[in-house]
Amino acid sequence: MFKVLVSAVIKDDIAVLKNNTDIKPVLLDMQDGKNRFTLLHWAVLHNSINCLEWLLQNKVNVNLKSDKGWTPIHIAAIKGRAEFFKKLLNNGADISMKDSRNKTVGHLACSHGHSSILEIYLKQGQDAEHQDHLGWTAAHTSVYHGALDCLNILIKHGCDIEAVDNDGNNLIHLCCIEGQIDCLKVLCNCAKAISILTLLTLLQNPNDKGQTPKMVAVQNLNDSCVELIMDNIKSVSEQFENKVDSNVGKENVQLNFSNDESLIEEKKCETEDEVQNCEKLTEESGASDIQVEKEAASPYINLSKKMLLATLEEKDRAIQKLRDYLEFERIRREKLEVQMDENRIYIRNLLKLTTRNQETNRTLNGFAKVKGNT
Repeated sequence: MFKVLVSAVIKDDIAVLKNNTDIKPVLLDMQDGKNRFTLLHWAVLHNSINCLEWLLQNKVNVNLKSDKGWTPIHIAAIKGRAEFFKKLLNNGADISMKDSRNKTVGHLACSHGHSSILEIYLKQGQDAEHQDHLGWTAAHTSVYHGALDCLNILIKHGCDIEAVDNDGNNLIHLCCIEGQIDCLKVLCNCAKAISILTLLTLLQNPNDKGQTPKMVAVQNLNDSCVELIMDNIKSVSEQFENKVDSNVGKENVQLNFSNDESLIEEKKCETEDEVQNCEKLTEESGASDIQVEKEAASPYINLSKKMLLATLEEKDRAIQKLRDYLEFERIRREKLEVQMDENRIYIRNLLKLTTRNQETNRTLNGFAKVKGNT
């Protein structure tokens, strides 16, 4: 009987379900032996909307799991059936359930590029940062599968673009594995909008194998990703170069910290002497002159304090300039590495061209020999 019902559901033959008086409630929630699918699973899988509605009216269990841990709403997310998804949700389906690989409905929607399902999932207040068995968030899944619309929705909802998986891969690493250039462009623009530091972090941080996104792209022969990464590093380095150049020459800060420290001590001593002189004057004068003398001494004390603070500020500016120069040198080194990578790609393309030419020459020589023999 169960097989008859499954066949009817697959064909969306509602008459079999309505007119069969032998159907018992237990059959409606029965699971097959192979996939552990219920009739509701089959209805969603085969787009059988009439049978789905009949089953929901008969109060079947909407949260039974298949052998892979999928409930009917997981199937709806995989197939991108938004109407089915909403009906299941309105009839008690648990949208937060995970499958056997700890994947959410959001993960499954992203892996198949169904942005409408993802939008509903997020509007239900579900966690976009939940990690599956690989440590992937929904954003990792989106970029790996090239689901650009899903990625844009996740970014709009404030997903963490710096999240890393169990192997230390960030979103850009996964773009470079599969050559998802459109997702890579979106991520670079998004990171740049946050800050230059965020962009550099995503482009330069290595995974647990010590590989940067650029190295992953080179390894997987995704030249377009390599070029885009290098272009972004160049752009950042030029911005930073301009920033450093604009700061150079504005002020000549003395970097002799030992002289600064002696000057600070000297100013401290001057301040203490002035306070002592003030106290002596007040002791010698009458009580009526105390306020007058303090007012006379206070401008000198305040002036010394201001000079002391100014010296400390100069030292801070000098330290910051040194840090800026160190950062400038680091980015200059990155530019040289980028140039080396460009040269490697150029050499690799030349080798490919040489190999093709050699194969062409061998083919032509073979034809010539055959023609000569004939």
